[in-house]
Amino acid sequence: MFGIITTSDEIGLKGVPGFIYNKMPKAAKKELANLIIANFKKNEYEYIDFSDIDIQACVARLPFTQAQLSIIKPTVMNKFCKEIIYRFKEQGIDYIVLPQHIRSNRDIYEKIYISGQFYYLQCKKLLMSLIIDILKKICKIVGKDMTEIDIGIAENRFSQKSQILIQMLSVDTKYITFITQDLAQAQGYMEKICDETGLTVRVSENIRKSLRNIDVIFVLDDFESFIKRTSIHPSTVVFNLDENASTEEQTNILKPIINIVIDSLDIIIPQKIAAVVAPIKGLNKAELVACIIALKKNKNIPTENVESYIEENKEFYNLGCKINALKGYGTPIDIHKLEKIVKNFS
Repeated sequence: MFGIITTSDEIGLKGVPGFIYNKMPKAAKKELANLIIANFKKNEYEYIDFSDIDIQACVARLPFTQAQLSIIKPTVMNKFCKEIIYRFKEQGIDYIVLPQHIRSNRDIYEKIYISGQFYYLQCKKLLMSLIIDILKKICKIVGKDMTEIDIGIAENRFSQKSQILIQMLSVDTKYITFITQDLAQAQGYMEKICDETGLTVRVSENIRKSLRNIDVIFVLDDFESFIKRTSIHPSTVVFNLDENASTEEQTNILKPIINIVIDSLDIIIPQKIAAVVAPIKGLNKAELVACIIALKKNKNIPTENVESYIEENKEFYNLGCKINALKGYGTPIDIHKLEKIVKNFS
């Protein structure tokens, strides 16, 4: 079972005559709404079944509407969030999915997610599990084989994530440039990979010179710093796999960047799933699918290894999901823009 937190469709302030409420100052309306909601409203819960895949979700509805989110005081919000946390933990829930309007509220986000009580699966892992399929699609569009493209990976601190990505790419690629500050550690690992797979990996800390003519770049951490420090070819495709990047911050720093930047997916989910979650507005389908896949694999704790990404890829297609579009900063990417990559790949 996993949890979903959302708002209610309609919450009235019963007992307050409309003609009086409408004449009240804005500040007074806010105080009155908080007073009534805090003392007379309760969270509501419902359970929904994904019967075909034998998974259930507990939907917690906060006792106010999406429009009222901005007027609810932190102390009032804290009260309802604490109750949801208790209820979810009592039900043995470890994974949660937050609609966009809930995730955008700082008070809820900090209390529910940053508290560390639950696993909140962003779509970056799902995106990474589908990387090879996406790259093959791009190569097909530009008329090239994956072995013919130059791939770059940027990660300040060499981690298991980059090791996994390199192992995934080693099957279909021949050459990778890896940019990191952990030169010694990375070099030792790359020598091992070279012996095992024949993949050639150049390790460097010079981000400006090393990535000038790269076809595809994967940025695994500190995306904002990467954009500010590097100078890449306009036709280079950038995959943003930094899980800590803020969409708003990325939008601001990328205004002068004309590169195609891919950071998420628009996916088509099967009707058996879509019908169940249709009443819940604002759910990110990729995050929902990532959560379902985690539960189908019976993983109480997310695992990070190559096998887990391969499993996630297989489960994605087994569920009947399809990639509808690549996205950057919430906007679908025009597939025809990929034609300009040919100039760089040629």
